[in-house]
Amino acid sequence: MRLIYRLHRWIALGLGALFVLIGLSGSLVVYQSELDRVLNPELLRGSGAAEPVSAEQALGAVEAVAGDDEAVTFLSLPSASQDVFRVYIGTPERIFDRLATVDPASGELMGIRPVGEGLMRFIHVLHFQLHLGSQGQTVVGLLGLCLLFSLLTGTLIWHRRRHTGRPAQTIHHGLGLYAGLPLLLVAVSGILLALPQYTRPMVETVSPLSGLDLHHHSLVADNGRDIGLEQAMDLAQATMPDGDVRSIGLPRGPEGVYRITVREGEAAGWLPGSGHVVLDRYSGKMLAERHWSDASGGDRFMTALRAIHGGNFLGGWGKALVALIGMLPLLLYLTGIRLWLRRRTIGQ
Repeated sequence: MRLIYRLHRWIALGLGALFVLIGLSGSLVVYQSELDRVLNPELLRGSGAAEPVSAEQALGAVEAVAGDDEAVTFLSLPSASQDVFRVYIGTPERIFDRLATVDPASGELMGIRPVGEGLMRFIHVLHFQLHLGSQGQTVVGLLGLCLLFSLLTGTLIWHRRRHTGRPAQTIHHGLGLYAGLPLLLVAVSGILLALPQYTRPMVETVSPLSGLDLHHHSLVADNGRDIGLEQAMDLAQATMPDGDVRSIGLPRGPEGVYRITVREGEAAGWLPGSGHVVLDRYSGKMLAERHWSDASGGDRFMTALRAIHGGNFLGGWGKALVALIGMLPLLLYLTGIRLWLRRRTIGQ
């Protein structure tokens, strides 16, 4: 038992500040879109429109300002009353190089910024990679495992130790025991998402992961006439009539294709799912389609992990719950430090 206590103590003292950093940044990332809109209203807050302009018009507003070596590569439709069209401009080197936004009410270009800029993007990368590049994601996953170990050893200590009723001890043990389960769920989902090189093979031993085939090509027509964005969206909508088109990956090059994501509602009452459609840019021929209702157990499991970790369940309540859970490491860290300092004082 003494060994377990020492491990719990030194993991908390050595890594607790990082647990706090990842937890608090995660609480902010849950509301990344909303906070980004508050911080950058001139770029991300639309004026509101009962009848928004067409996606084709929004696309045209951005194409008019794209450089000679640039092309519009992706378009995301507004999802709320004051949301905007988000249109990504790419270069030969980067598919997502700059973000342009268009007001759905007027169809006017609101602004452009490089992808990756902004405070909320900084916090997002901090949470997922600690700004250490691709290896940082693995580091975050390993830190999650350490947090998991700390929670489990803390539970063992609670069962074995005498309880004095002191405020710091009561708060520390109470939070660890009763709020530990939701923190455990969020931590486990984060670990699995941060370590896909291990998670995906494990999931595939039980159920296949479909993924998206990126090797579809359009058959170049003699007249070279593109069906256009609106017709592509109509074809996708007809394929999934109960869904809602959310985003479109635009053709890149003569053999490029339309890749359309359709929100198909919810499964099991809480889990959001999306279907995908791939279309030939000239003929409109369906090259591939994947309905959420046909998703494998593995696909649903991975979607559930993202929903749990990002709070995308139970409407706005899910986000609020996950944001509160992200604050638990701070409270556990502060009360744990208080207990440690008190024991050091008594020991001296």
